Amino acid sequence: MSTNTRWMARRTASRRMQAALVLTGGAIALAAMPAAAQAATTARTQGSSSAISEVPTPGVEALNIAAGPGGSVWYTAVGPDSLAEVGEIPAGGAPVYFSNGIFQAGQDGEDGDLGPIALGPDDNLWFTQSAEPSSAGAGVVYRISSGVGNSGDGPAGAVKYERADGILPNVGGITGGPGGRVYFTETSAAIDPPAGAPEEVGSMGVHGGVTAGIPGAPSLPGAVTEDREGNLWFLEPGSEEIARMTPAGVVTQVPVDVAGLRDITVGPDGNLWFTSASAIGRISPSGTGLRLFPVPVVPDQITAGPDGNLWFTTSDTVTTGGRESGQLGMITTAGVPTMITQGITGLGTFGIAATSTQVWFTEGASDRLGVVSF
Repeated sequence: MSTNTRWMARRTASRRMQAALVLTGGAIALAAMPAAAQAATTARTQGSSSAISEVPTPGVEALNIAAGPGGSVWYTAVGPDSLAEVGEIPAGGAPVYFSNGIFQAGQDGEDGDLGPIALGPDDNLWFTQSAEPSSAGAGVVYRISSGVGNSGDGPAGAVKYERADGILPNVGGITGGPGGRVYFTETSAAIDPPAGAPEEVGSMGVHGGVTAGIPGAPSLPGAVTEDREGNLWFLEPGSEEIARMTPAGVVTQVPVDVAGLRDITVGPDGNLWFTSASAIGRISPSGTGLRLFPVPVVPDQITAGPDGNLWFTTSDTVTTGGRESGQLGMITTAGVPTMITQGITGLGTFGIAATSTQVWFTEGASDRLGVVSF
């Protein structure tokens, strides 16, 4: 199996994001790998003053990525010997990896299938792991100390949580939200949910305490984000809807009638921006004013950049001089897209996140990260 084929299989598993919440509460030791130096190749993006560089991650296939405290970035990955890992790049630093014991029983040597990662309200990082191929069918949610946030659980390490009343499978997205809690989307059934099983939004405190899920529409679990008013917005790709949940738990569905909903974020303009199989969409915080903007690729993840635009990834590639490479997209708040290829030498662009000065994206099929600096 080629590297690109393996990476596509892992990305597919990440999109399924089949995870359940299994709580144990024990600290997990961290193992560091030798740091890799940043690549020297830098290029200007078309029509902007930004520059793209690449950071090699030898033997590590990064997938999902999130901005951490102090300008750091964190990403879930598959490392040497197919071990699940979490990588950190401190501001101005080189990659460091944490891997020892992160995967749950039954997944050793099975790529780990680590899913989305997000900065929590405690300034630590939270991420999910797929349920497969665990014989128990139970996925997990972890918290890993950023070294800045107060974890309350001792020195830096990863904590694995277990839900007291059973498993929590099919987690689709995770984010920090109102009330200082971590929120995630899920399906309500345990394993192999029947058709029409309602999607739910669950939450937990940063030291445990999982709440019962709040039902949404019959759907598949999708990405979730918090807007500026403390409302949660989450995708329901199975029913082609976007739902808004107030801090009081009131859920309102917004039909968008667009297939292949993938990711959602709050834009620099305060609107909600989302990706689908055929377009990038925009909707107001009141749930009105839906607009769809066609783009020449299939967009994956999206984030608000420090330049006042939105940036998105795509698995679509370009071929120049007989060589295939990835692409990165930028779209203005007016809905004008630009595709960027210069400076991107790797394949498998998927995860994307922004700090106050940069946009980072993964090139998982080529063992590297891309960086747009402004």
